[in-house]
Amino acid sequence: MPPHQADGGRRAWAFLFGASIVEGLMWGLPLSFGVFQAYYETHDPFKGEKHLQLVGTLTTGVSYLGTPFVAFLLLKFQKYRRHMIFAGWLICISALVASSFATQFWHLAVSQGILYGFGFLFIEYPVLDMLNEWFVKRRGMAYGMLSGSGGVFGLALPFIIQTLLDRYGHAVTLRVCAIAMFVIVGSILPLIQGCLRPKILDAADRKFDTTVFWNTTFMAITFSNIFQGLGFFLPSSYLPSYATDIGLSTTQGAFILSFLNFTQIIGQMGIGHLSDHYNARIPMLASTFLSAVVVFLGWGFSKTFETLVAFSAFFGLVAGGYSVLYCRFATALTEDSTTALLLYSIFEFQRGVSSILGSLSSGFAVSDRVNVGRYGVEKYEVIILLVGSGMLFSCCGCFSWVISFFRGKRHTFSLLEDDFPVVEEKEELCAA
Repeated sequence: MPPHQADGGRRAWAFLFGASIVEGLMWGLPLSFGVFQAYYETHDPFKGEKHLQLVGTLTTGVSYLGTPFVAFLLLKFQKYRRHMIFAGWLICISALVASSFATQFWHLAVSQGILYGFGFLFIEYPVLDMLNEWFVKRRGMAYGMLSGSGGVFGLALPFIIQTLLDRYGHAVTLRVCAIAMFVIVGSILPLIQGCLRPKILDAADRKFDTTVFWNTTFMAITFSNIFQGLGFFLPSSYLPSYATDIGLSTTQGAFILSFLNFTQIIGQMGIGHLSDHYNARIPMLASTFLSAVVVFLGWGFSKTFETLVAFSAFFGLVAGGYSVLYCRFATALTEDSTTALLLYSIFEFQRGVSSILGSLSSGFAVSDRVNVGRYGVEKYEVIILLVGSGMLFSCCGCFSWVISFFRGKRHTFSLLEDDFPVVEEKEELCAA
């Protein structure tokens, strides 16, 4: 078959379309967990359980925490990438079916939380590895589109799930989701193929450049990443419940979550585009600082449907695209592709750890009292302060060049180029 050029062509766009459908549906469900949580909290057999938010956090947390392990498997067994995607797809379907029979909290935590996150992990990383082959110069844009696809599905899924929950309950809803995933994703999987022939790496190729871990830039990015992940997922978990506590309907709560997912699409694509043309610290600084401002002022003082919609819009725009920058962080730190893959997995792992810590902390931070006249209606005051403070600390990591200056490293800061080594990637001809 004839070779295919990276960054364009029918097959490259077909891959991105198929990958976006798979990513969007598989990730759209965890993004819509707030609707499930609001239902579980008010219906048997999970009514009154205080740590239900941990189920959604386990889904995202496991998918992040397992990235170093999957990255190792991917480097060693690259020719089995499609097999990994197929296995992850079946695991996710099994997780939804198993959770439909749950009668206790730990049943949900294991099935809808851990098992689903584990299955999604085996889908996402091979897809990202293939995307790196199809897109080089336009990689930030491609990452933004892929990440934004979850928001596209997250725009409609909260309404669909809410309708199913109201009519049929959680058991039937979860089984319907499993059937939809089997049919839709199964029909798209043939499009998910790599651009290059799988490589078998020898021992020398699998060596990592460990010097990057002592780079002040890596330390600053790590600091920023951990604090950003500490609070990023909490609004999507608590906004539907917050809406209910201020007197809004479940449909309005679903709309608020849906709108948050929608604006994350724009944020992810926008930040991805910016990272292709500007120093990654610029969107990094804007994302974290503006997120803190929006949380402190937008969420804490929201008492009406309109103000909550405005908060979800601004938070999705400024906070949603942060993780799109991981690929640019990695290429700014190393020229070695194997080390870059490891760095990406480490950033994801850090995000997973911090998201679980944030969720565990939030479970103890929620108050039993609701006072609409107080900041955060009192019940969510500490959570809002936790999210806003995490974002504020995260933006401190953007000042890595200041740290480098005081350590005697004279880096010239540029708005247009990263002032650390950038991978000089060649456009490659992709053989089928």
